[in-house]
Amino acid sequence: MSPYEEGAMMKDFSLFLCTIILSLTTGVGAENDLWRDPQPISRSLPAITADHPGNVFAAGEPMTIKVPRDLPEQAVRWQTVDDSGAAIGQGEVVRGEAAVANLGSLGIGWYRLDFLDASGKVLARTTVGVLSPLSVPTPQDSPICVDSATSWFAPSDAPRQERFAYLAALAGVNWIRDRMSWGELETSPGVFAQNTTYDSAATLQAKYGLKVLQVFHLTAEWATDRQLDGERPSGRFPRDLRQFYNFLKVMAQRYEGRVLAWEPWNEANIPMFGGHTIDEMCTLQKAAYLAFKAAKPDLTVCWNVYAESGTPLHVQGVLDNEAWPYFETYNIHTYTKPDDYLNAFAPARQAACGR
Repeated sequence: MSPYEEGAMMKDFSLFLCTIILSLTTGVGAENDLWRDPQPISRSLPAITADHPGNVFAAGEPMTIKVPRDLPEQAVRWQTVDDSGAAIGQGEVVRGEAAVANLGSLGIGWYRLDFLDASGKVLARTTVGVLSPLSVPTPQDSPICVDSATSWFAPSDAPRQERFAYLAALAGVNWIRDRMSWGELETSPGVFAQNTTYDSAATLQAKYGLKVLQVFHLTAEWATDRQLDGERPSGRFPRDLRQFYNFLKVMAQRYEGRVLAWEPWNEANIPMFGGHTIDEMCTLQKAAYLAFKAAKPDLTVCWNVYAESGTPLHVQGVLDNEAWPYFETYNIHTYTKPDDYLNAFAPARQAACGR
């Protein structure tokens, strides 16, 4: 992958803010803690490497970016643009195998590198980052997290998965959210694929000291019921939760030490992910919690995350089903403006039941 392609991908990667986890942990000695992470992981101090994956440099370091091989012939010059949109540097495009754009030394921040034709039209672009290297490893309780979906954005591509993990560690990320497919892992009842994209991604993310939050949102085809659930039954919860329970127990054991927290479904309250009722969500949550804890009691079991923060009916459903003992963090995805958070999160704060 060219630096141009990788830089563009990592811009999108870095802008995904992970799941908001509403969690207050209580326990002996934790009365004064606003946040106490029960899942420590070994991590070292990341260092910026000489090949600069993702076009990330250290502050004060001279910056040279390889000119993309597939750059259109019409591109004759480049310009550097800062995060305010101001052009702060430019130069002529040089061609050839070793052609680079010399950006000089830039201050800490995010930049865009545009390649333009003679009229000034942007024909291609990539992104550049300048960081101050971390002086200490990322704290275990840092709130800095990202949603990367590494297993899906770099499927069965270990070198690219490692670049993603490296960049996340370099940025000081604590938790990283990945993706998983039930049907790709358990291909038929009790039969499990080995050495998958999910295995390499989990191993590499743990190698870089990243705490992995894993999620999936499709039922394996062999566990679906087309007669009851229509033409897209995999989008619905399995009818036999014993199959779900068995799968999660195996996954908890398989990814011990590499996946530290689990969301047993994604946004099940909206049609895209099944349009389930709160009673169905509570039932699934209980099966998931029992499975994970039966396999690995120390795992963090999250609520099967909402799209938005839920409604008063969702709150009532959690209370009526007495679901609060079956999650340790109450997870939501927000798509609202920060100014609205206080009011928008009110249902979630109530349904979290002190979590």
